[in-house]
Amino acid sequence: MQFLFMAVGILSILLALLAEWLGIDNNAVWGTGRILLLFFGIFLLGFAVLLHFWKSGRISNKIKHQITDLCQKIQTALSLFFHGLTAWQPLSWIISILIIILISIYAIWYTSLGSFTNFSPVTNTYVDLGDAFLHGQLALLQKPDPRLLALPNPYINSEQRKSIPFIWDSSLYKGKFYEYWGPAPALVFALTEWIFQARPPDQLLVLMCYIGLAIILLALLIQIRKRYFPEAPAISIPIFILTASINIPYLFILGRPQIYETSIIAGQFFLILGFFAWFRYHISTNSHWLILAGFSWGLAIASRYNLAVSVAVFSIFTIFSIYQSKKMGGDFRSDKKFFSYLHFKDKFKEIASLVIPLASCGIALAIYNYARFDNPLETGQTYQLTLYEPLNLYYSLSYLPSNLFVYLAYPVKASGAFPFFKSLSIQYDLLPGWAARSPGKMFDQVFFGLFSSQPIFWTLALQLPQLIVGLANIRKKKPSTEKVDATQQPSLLIGMLLVASLMQFIYLVVYYYAAMRYIVDFFIPLLLIAYITIWTFDKQIQHMRIIRFSFWILIIGLAIVTFGIGFFAGFDIPPQYLRLGNPQLFGSLYSFWNHQYNQIIALIGVPAAFAGTLARITARVIGKFSR
Repeated sequence: MQFLFMAVGILSILLALLAEWLGIDNNAVWGTGRILLLFFGIFLLGFAVLLHFWKSGRISNKIKHQITDLCQKIQTALSLFFHGLTAWQPLSWIISILIIILISIYAIWYTSLGSFTNFSPVTNTYVDLGDAFLHGQLALLQKPDPRLLALPNPYINSEQRKSIPFIWDSSLYKGKFYEYWGPAPALVFALTEWIFQARPPDQLLVLMCYIGLAIILLALLIQIRKRYFPEAPAISIPIFILTASINIPYLFILGRPQIYETSIIAGQFFLILGFFAWFRYHISTNSHWLILAGFSWGLAIASRYNLAVSVAVFSIFTIFSIYQSKKMGGDFRSDKKFFSYLHFKDKFKEIASLVIPLASCGIALAIYNYARFDNPLETGQTYQLTLYEPLNLYYSLSYLPSNLFVYLAYPVKASGAFPFFKSLSIQYDLLPGWAARSPGKMFDQVFFGLFSSQPIFWTLALQLPQLIVGLANIRKKKPSTEKVDATQQPSLLIGMLLVASLMQFIYLVVYYYAAMRYIVDFFIPLLLIAYITIWTFDKQIQHMRIIRFSFWILIIGLAIVTFGIGFFAGFDIPPQYLRLGNPQLFGSLYSFWNHQYNQIIALIGVPAAFAGTLARITARVIGKFSR
């Protein structure tokens, strides 16, 4: 173990000293990131030396006994502490529910620009599509300009339609405007308008799905902890809920509740609802949950078509797991009866419970597309009017390097004034040479890299030592002939989430257009992997109380930074509805938070410049080492 600490320590020191020579820091002046990296390496190296002296007997027995006695007392105290955290399960549920209530209040306040009751229009054409459904038509009610219809080919040469008004992000087909987004959110708006006999707010579905996702995640995390990690601190659940809700990607969606964001978050709501239903089936073997899973995953595709990638992965894993055992919670069998007609019939019924509602949604979408475009597979993308010039390549491996950098490591711009984290238009000079923009590649105006703005994802690095330990255990132990109940291990759960998030991410990084909002497509599955990784690591170190305590202090710190960056950056999200729609409220927030910031600076007695630097640690460390 001391060798590992020593190797990591030396590597950190070398990276800090040779950063400029290696090309990972182009600034000759040492920044905070390199200083912290140097101190981190020195700390690990010193700890490795002390550990070596301890094991080699170079420390006197008297000092060893004193240190051992102190460690025993600390271990006892921490044991009682963690026992209390584990036993506080009902209290953690109450705290989680309170957090969800506070998040809901905040979301309503945020999207209503502080009024709670009045929601300003933000041009969400999903509401218009719902209105069209109520009028018995699939096309939008607005008629195209005759000049647009007079063009021989309106889809090419954008110069010819520059002076002609048309609905942005719409499709034109046979003289009518259509939406090429999934229709499920429009059905919700249509139902709402039919019930209340009034046009619903543009922000309604984004709000509903945002709050609904927090509730589903709470239920899912409680079930996962109960099944696999009953000794994990229960207080971790409200911490996880907070970081899953208050973060840059989801506040980016909440702050821009237009058609793009509505489609994305509605798709995530149904995707995670279906995953929760699958997990309930996984632990209860009640096939009724599979019906909900299939229907939810079908609606996820009907909200956002590219979620077919995640749905396909989840469905394949589910069908394979059903095929592998008669019941997910039952025993594995190897006798001939396993292949009997009755067992096959049971399996077929369970698979049908998932596939029939999922296929029904797919058939409904095919009919919907055929009714609009005379082609069951045409969503309207071919006839869209958004692009100034048609692309020859929507997907290409040449887009991969720049997409990898912006999605994972594009730096966060911090400042010493509210909102402290600025949403600046993407700067191509920040892209390293290997990630230069390729021809045809387009970016949305604002980006925050996942690892630079979401430190909670740093915990994914813990998967590496867990993999090494797992491989070492396999080498040491002989293969066991004893069958293991799959429901007692989270491997299937991790496998589904990992493959789904990875495939969804690959889909995005080869796409010609990169946008901050697209991160949401794989955010929750990847975040669930991070949470499971944290709980798994906690399970492995639960008898090492001091290390465990330090580990949870680190996790809480990462969660606070993730929450803080998301909370403040949310006030600068384009098109900055709060700043423009309620300048008085924004001014009050500006004065309040700047005053608090200056008070903290005065209290801790450090210059404002240094405090501003601390706020940029996350972005600078990750950003530098990714370039």
